[in-house]
Amino acid sequence: MSHRIEADEWTERIAEHQAMFGNRLRKRERHLRRWAKREAVSAYRLYDAEIPEVPLYVDRYNEFYVVSWLIPRALRSWEEHPWDHPWLAGMVGALCEAMGTTEEKVYVRTRRPTRGQVQYERVSTKETRIVVQEHGLDFGVNLSDYVDTGLFLDHRPSRARVREVARGKRVLNLFGYTGAFAVHAAAGGAQSVLTLDLSVHYTAWARENLDANGFTDTARFAAEAVDVMDWLQRDAWRESKYDLIILDPPTTSRSKRMRGTLDVQRDHVWLLERCAELLRPGGEMIFSTNYRRFRPEADAFVGFKNAEEVTSWSVPEDFPRSRPHRAWWLTR
Repeated sequence: MSHRIEADEWTERIAEHQAMFGNRLRKRERHLRRWAKREAVSAYRLYDAEIPEVPLYVDRYNEFYVVSWLIPRALRSWEEHPWDHPWLAGMVGALCEAMGTTEEKVYVRTRRPTRGQVQYERVSTKETRIVVQEHGLDFGVNLSDYVDTGLFLDHRPSRARVREVARGKRVLNLFGYTGAFAVHAAAGGAQSVLTLDLSVHYTAWARENLDANGFTDTARFAAEAVDVMDWLQRDAWRESKYDLIILDPPTTSRSKRMRGTLDVQRDHVWLLERCAELLRPGGEMIFSTNYRRFRPEADAFVGFKNAEEVTSWSVPEDFPRSRPHRAWWLTR
């Protein structure tokens, strides 16, 4: 009998959470639909873990949805097959009802606190790839195969700022991932853009994004797979100065292709010093990190004339609850 009561209570709890979740989704979608049309974006965060009882993130990519479950420690055994958990299945059902969609258009991830290079982890081989729009530009995303889709939605305002100031400038995009910053810089009229990232796969993806938007001149808009830390240590001196640098390193990075390891808290002063050396006088850069406990050292920005934290505008309005990154705008 006690088991039956527990089962009934669990069913009631799921129904209660479904109702709260569905109502919030409908309200957010009504607001964000108008906002997305005005901003010319087709990929945005629909739900930002705003209800404590429903610890999910929901991102919309065109007509598809990616659900990230902040899985509690007690439920880690469900990480491999989250769809089988009745609570998550209930929340996906609420999402489908609220948005008028089907489960075939919903992709589920599990997430837990880590300090690792999670965007490089492959979780599937389904190859569900689509193209989304951001401010008139096209970006390929993969909804099924990696922990991240290939487009960090929280950096949209920072990419727009880079586009605004890029005209006529030589741009260096470090830890460039799939090249979204590079595409925006090119669209802003940059003289040249060099994107560097450790991953051969992601630099090829960056090349695809550049080509898809008409930036096919590989001499002007280059994407190279290199160990960025090693490049800054050994090869950066070969380069002439840059006018604009984007520095968005992973929280930590360990790879057989790297000479060492990267830890953004430990290494940020060194990274900023190397970037300051590469900037022309008056040059600008944006530095950001998604390490939630990051604290800049007292001497982190000594190589810069101005250092302004811009997190207040760099996090977009479709992230109402979380602070997915911190960012600074720096002038040499």
